[in-house]
Amino acid sequence: MNETESYDIHDNTTFVSQDLNNVFLNPHLHNNTQVGWWINVACIPSVTGLGLFLNFWILFYPPYPFTLPRILSVSDMLLLLLYCWDCTPPGLDLPPHMYIPASVYTKPLLEGLQTFSTYLLVIFISIRFLRMMEHADYGYIRPVIYSLFLSLLIFIPDIFTYETQELTGAEIREYLKITELEEVKFQVEMNVVVRSTQFSHDTNIENIFLLFRFLVLQITPVWILIIIGLSAYWRKTVNQRLRRSSDPVPLALSLLFLVLNLPELSFYLLIILKEIPHQNLLRVLPLLRVLVCTGKPVIYLFYESGAQLRKYVKHKQMKREAY
Repeated sequence: MNETESYDIHDNTTFVSQDLNNVFLNPHLHNNTQVGWWINVACIPSVTGLGLFLNFWILFYPPYPFTLPRILSVSDMLLLLLYCWDCTPPGLDLPPHMYIPASVYTKPLLEGLQTFSTYLLVIFISIRFLRMMEHADYGYIRPVIYSLFLSLLIFIPDIFTYETQELTGAEIREYLKITELEEVKFQVEMNVVVRSTQFSHDTNIENIFLLFRFLVLQITPVWILIIIGLSAYWRKTVNQRLRRSSDPVPLALSLLFLVLNLPELSFYLLIILKEIPHQNLLRVLPLLRVLVCTGKPVIYLFYESGAQLRKYVKHKQMKREAY
């Protein structure tokens, strides 16, 4: 065996060990902690159920501009279902073959839908903000198409990032450096694991896509929402002095996203700085994304449900009087 072949074998062993030790890729190979159980089994399904109900309600009573919130609600419902599917089975210790092969497709779909949902939220906040500032209605078809295009740019490379592989229990123990068998969650027979493909092992390609994702998923929406949030707060203070009404939805939604997005922003910064994020940070990211999907309709209903329902009841009464 020459020096090049020895280096390739060592390099491949390192990649396999990294993939198996990654809680995000292979949660079924790691013992479920109490924090992980509360997040994956208790919190995420509960918040998902509430989020599905509230987003379904928005389909029938959407806020202005009506069609856009419906699209956003459908996107968020799909996200909630995918997060529940991706996080809950490992917490329940279900057999890995029931969900691990599907995770190769659900993880890229999650990232694509997350991008689409984030930019739909930015468009929705921008439309509401411009209406408050200029008292004019703006179209949003082109921005929605642009958001779909960005989500495809995130989704397509992720398809070629993950693959499944079968390893024996002895091989997994060797890669994970496990010596005690009493707490091991896998058996001696063949086990399905998720691996990063050779495409993602190229350092140059990995860095390019990491910076691209950081630009698309963090820098752009965060800065837009910071500017809109500060402008909306300034307009709110001015309207309070003039005793005029203002739209609180842009500021509330901006704060919701910016606050719950802080851990994910720190996660990307740690990856860029070549630091290893803590496992609990990886576990809490899906919960925060689920909370964002559930918090949007809560804000809609809190600020607008009364006005919408009163308008609906008045419309029904006028129709009865007309007949």
